[in-house]
Amino acid sequence: MNLTRVTESQVQDAILNLMSDKLVWSNGELKRALVDVLALSDADRAPANFRPGEEKWEELVNNALSPSRGNSLHSKGLVKSAGRGLHVLSDDDMAGPVDKAAVVRPSSPEDGEKSYSPPAIEIGTEYQIASLVVPLEEVEQIYQPEYKPRLERLIDATLQAEGPMYEDILIERIARAHKKERAGRIIQDIVTQAISDRHPSVQEDGRNVVFHETMDTGQLVAYRPARSDWRSHRDIPLIELASLALPLVRRGKAEADVLAHFARTFSLARLREPTRKRFEAAIAMAKATREN
Repeated sequence: MNLTRVTESQVQDAILNLMSDKLVWSNGELKRALVDVLALSDADRAPANFRPGEEKWEELVNNALSPSRGNSLHSKGLVKSAGRGLHVLSDDDMAGPVDKAAVVRPSSPEDGEKSYSPPAIEIGTEYQIASLVVPLEEVEQIYQPEYKPRLERLIDATLQAEGPMYEDILIERIARAHKKERAGRIIQDIVTQAISDRHPSVQEDGRNVVFHETMDTGQLVAYRPARSDWRSHRDIPLIELASLALPLVRRGKAEADVLAHFARTFSLARLREPTRKRFEAAIAMAKATREN
């Protein structure tokens, strides 16, 4: 039996590919189409925990299309509502405004905003997902106050392997390590509190980027190549994307050339407006890097 589960990033990427036709899609239509697109395992096809009649992979679709979730396609500004239970791609080519609150405003040194230190290296080693092991008899202890030191060690291990990273992804890692299919509000609050007690974070595009306590939030981080099914470009913090742009910025390349480099790196046939805005913000961050 294949127990490998599709990831939230894989589901979101598949949804965006389907919605690239710029038509209005309902949840049901997307789910019917995704069955033929996603490589669903036996574990994915198991009954969902919280919604009778649905399978586990469908919970990821629900999460991806929920406007109230911080990591959803709506919250990222990639999809917008077209009515109750209906969704359409957010794109400048379409009628209706893009949710500007979900788009990063590119900054530049001329704005008088923050400048950054260059990374030790611009291209790092391959991105590795933290390997967390929680014994089965401990998984329910996450709700207990006395479990906090153990939780902090798990957070440390995750940030040492993957940091800086978006807080919602860090919370998901911790939840999965504790055999939870999703991070409910209680687990979110517990993990968020444990993070904020020790590790610095910055706001970016409506999401928190968390750094390990030993990291400098003002220094660019080496770009870490990764398989697309491990990490979407949407889940790479700007402070890391900026390092991908930095060599071209230093050589005085035009912004269009740097954007084309991003598109090639992530195998994007075209840049949707929210994606372009993120990449432009990363380029601006690279331009704001101090040369030592």
